[in-house]
Parts: sequence; C-alpha cells; structure tokens
Amino acid sequence: MKALIYALIILFSHTAAAQEPTMKIKITLGHQIHTATLEDNPSTQALLKQLPLSPPAENYGGIEKIAYLPQKLPDSPNHNGNFAPNAGDVTYYAPWGNLALFYGSTNPANGLVYLGRFDGEFKPLVTANQITIERIE
Repeated sequence: MKALIYALIILFSHTAAAQEPTMKIKITLGHQIHTATLEDNPSTQALLKQLPLSPPAENYGGIEKIAYLPQKLPDSPNHNGNFAPNAGDVTYYAPWGNLALFYGSTNPANGLVYLGRFDGEFKPLVTANQITIERIE
C-alpha cells in the first residue's frame, strides 16, 4: 500500500510540473533562429503581451543586439538596479525602453532588467538589422 501511495505521489508531482507553462520565445535575426526561456515576472508578462514584434535591431557596444519596444515594460521584482549581463542573457534596459540581447559580457549596468536566457549559444548575425520575436506556445 505504501508503494502505491508513493507511486501516486510521484506521478502527480511529475504531472503538475509538466503542466506549468513555460515562458519561451523564438527570436529570428536574419536567417538565424534562436529560442530563449524567460523568467515569470511582471516585465516578461508585459513583453509577452506585445508579441509578436518585428522592430529594427542594431548592434550596440560590440556586445549586444538592441531593439526598441513599442511600449515600455514595468519594473521587475528581480531588478536591483545594477545587473551584470553575460553572453546569452535576454534583458531590458529600462531607461531607453529597449531589449538588449547579449553576445558578450560587460560590467554591471544601472537600469538593466534580467528577463531570461537563450537556450543555446547566441551568436547574432552582426549585419542583420531586423529582429522578429514571437511567443512559443
């Protein structure tokens, strides 16, 4: 009987975990397609409501691809005002209202909000000047 109860507990815990929604987006940059997993917070929820988007993109500082959003995102509880991004981070720069997709690392930046991370290595096509961001259901 204990074994049956234990098996049911395991089964239900895996089922509940499998039903949790994932916060995934697809990012197309030129001919490259990337996916990223986002945190669940007010900033990412607001971003998802704006998708799909196809804003112009540009390189910035030799370490990131940036794209301006049509609407600013709210602050996030994990925003401590001084985030140090690494290659592969998906972030939002609150002062300018732009997404910042990092392919290099840099010092901490005031106003940078961590949204999530690329699922694999992010090597952007430097010449691409258009980005498409879509939610993966």
